[in-house]
Amino acid sequence: MKRAILVVLDGIRPNDIPKIAPDAVASLQELSSDHSSIAVFWELAGLVSRTPMPTFPNGFPKRFIKKFEEATGHHVIVNRPYSGSQVLDDFGGVHTRSGDLILFTSQESVFQLAAHEKVVPVEDLYKYCEIARKLLFGKLLVGQVIARPFTGDFGHYEYIEEKRHVYSMEPSGRTMLDALKDDDLDVFSVGKVIDIFAARGITDFERSDGFQDGLEKTLRFMEYDFNGLLFSDLSRGEALWKGDPVKTGRKNMEALDENLPKLLKELKDEDVLFVTSRSTFSMKEGANRCHPLFMYGKNIVHGQNCGDVQGLNGVSATIMKYLGVKERLGGPVLPVLK
Repeated sequence: MKRAILVVLDGIRPNDIPKIAPDAVASLQELSSDHSSIAVFWELAGLVSRTPMPTFPNGFPKRFIKKFEEATGHHVIVNRPYSGSQVLDDFGGVHTRSGDLILFTSQESVFQLAAHEKVVPVEDLYKYCEIARKLLFGKLLVGQVIARPFTGDFGHYEYIEEKRHVYSMEPSGRTMLDALKDDDLDVFSVGKVIDIFAARGITDFERSDGFQDGLEKTLRFMEYDFNGLLFSDLSRGEALWKGDPVKTGRKNMEALDENLPKLLKELKDEDVLFVTSRSTFSMKEGANRCHPLFMYGKNIVHGQNCGDVQGLNGVSATIMKYLGVKERLGGPVLPVLK
């Protein structure tokens, strides 16, 4: 029985190495033309995004807004890129007085709809997001529509994370998850993975609320006897390189160093562990986006440095090879397997 555990963290600085030395390392270069979180996860799973998903730096077009308002019976406010926490501070009070829906986006391909649970019932908010998902097609086909219910009083609003719901577009091609499931292997996921892949190819899952909750659910899955993949998202999902990237990267590495022993303790003889990052940053304009990859396990060649690897899909190619899946989705099989 072989198991592969793939853990995705927030951004780590390219040259950082965990205190517990990996058995093998690599520096993964993105191939996707879209650098969103969705594209990163898809590429890790073997699907390279050749066409960028649409973003809306000036908000969604008026024609769409009119259709959406007519379909929901609600006006919308904001309709521009905004920080999730800041938009509640600036417009939460307006929403609770008027009942207008808070619509905002980000630098990524996303449509986010927020409403106070006492003003708009959560189930209604979900329905409005389902309407948006149907209306957003063609050039408006965003990667994710997200319902963001919140609670609290003016000045103290906060999102209800357990009621957050994501409506993702399906992956545009086959992924490692599809291939493993078709071979009757287990495909478990933790965190937002279930949403990022629109539930496709996943046999069991747990959503999570933050790093620590995701880690605990990952460790719980590792206690089970399964044959296949555990794909765990431990990232927080916020913009990582605001302010001081050195400080942010250091904090993420500290979190890995503190918790890596817990993951390694649960590794069995036939397990391989791959740890990489969701986000990265380039030191200069036009530079390749590099994601460090740390590999552990008795079946990993000790001391192997793969250097620069073209494509995050090298991860899926290597995992599929290890698990005995014959289908190939592209990407190099890393020279790390014994």
